[in-house]
Amino acid sequence: MELDRIKAYVDLVRGGGIAELEITEGDKKIRVLAEAGTALCAPKPSEPPPAASLQIATNEVEGEIVPAPMLGIFFRRPGPEEAPFVEPGASVVSGQVLGIIEAMKTLNHVTAPYDGVVAAILAEDGGSVEYGSPLFRLS
Repeated sequence: MELDRIKAYVDLVRGGGIAELEITEGDKKIRVLAEAGTALCAPKPSEPPPAASLQIATNEVEGEIVPAPMLGIFFRRPGPEEAPFVEPGASVVSGQVLGIIEAMKTLNHVTAPYDGVVAAILAEDGGSVEYGSPLFRLS
């Protein structure tokens, strides 16, 4: 690979909001990662979300936040014509599906981390979410 091309890949990661880029050309491979601690670098899914994203203090409703486990599109229901998985006030058990995040054409379930009651739904149905975005508040 030419040095100019590698520099262009580095500039793309720095300025394009990309956390990681991997390119293979023939038998040569390059992997460019954004610097840790920059706004461009998203935490890896295996890392727990920062504590600040798990707790949102409000005077209206108390409870623990269920954060998005990944980047994608959040859906409250299994299909367009079907009822939502849960509504505010619904009792849930640990492991129960609360919603879906579509990422790269794959549907990933968001489940309740413990038994509780859905105090609030914090994400918009069909809206984009990032890793650690608050989806639900359980009490």
